Amino acid sequence: MRGPMRHFAGLCGWFCAWRASYWLSAWQGRQDAAEDAAARYRLWLARAGAFSNRDRG
Repeated sequence: MRGPMRHFAGLCGWFCAWRASYWLSAWQGRQDAAEDAAARYRLWLARAGAFSNRDRG
């Protein structure tokens, strides 16, 4: 490719790579948030279970 088309192809490649990395990082952030929420829920369940067992005994 020559001239403006080469420049355009370079920009297009850069933009596509940038979008891919953006979506990958956004997906990874959602995965991390889901894991954090699951850990908080398990901790809450453990605390609630310990509290109810203490009341029964």
